[in-house]
Amino acid sequence: MRRTREFVALPIVAALVAVAWFVVHVRGEGDTGHARVALEDQAVRAVESLAAAQGRLLEAEKRYGWLAELRAAGGLPGVTYREIDGALTVSTPGYRIDVLLPATTSAGAAVALAPRSQARLSDRLARRHFAVVARPWGEAPGGWRTYYLDERGRMFVNEGVSDPTTRTRPPLPPVRVGENGGTGPGGHRWWPLDDLPPR
Repeated sequence: MRRTREFVALPIVAALVAVAWFVVHVRGEGDTGHARVALEDQAVRAVESLAAAQGRLLEAEKRYGWLAELRAAGGLPGVTYREIDGALTVSTPGYRIDVLLPATTSAGAAVALAPRSQARLSDRLARRHFAVVARPWGEAPGGWRTYYLDERGRMFVNEGVSDPTTRTRPPLPPVRVGENGGTGPGGHRWWPLDDLPPR
């Protein structure tokens, strides 16, 4: 009889340990997910703030500007600036935010975009276009998504996840994202944020 109890008790104990491990593991993943979404939301608010500053600069200067010009105009209180790879950026926890303007280089029918450190500005197109891009950044990337907002006020999302093992970073889009998103160079898919289900 005692041996029968041991055979019955051992699988029950093993099952309880497995269930406890699963609950702790899933709970931890859920907490991590909520924390990442909060970091994404903070980055989106900073992107929207930069886009609003671009609108004010357009009214004053009749063109959009680089991040240094937005900062000089004084329209970005509470924003943290950092120089990363020789470029002035805005930083939120886990995210790097870049301002892109039209470049003088041609991208066919598409409007080529670039950060200040990579191309010369097209003055003519800088009266019409800009983009603000928030990408996961840092030792432990903050979020799963890259966000793109342009002069139309449309937010696009790239679901490309930063790889914490290889430290692969989502690239900046080299051209303006189309009206309905789409697949850009390098196979990166941009989805209109409004088309995605709520989190």
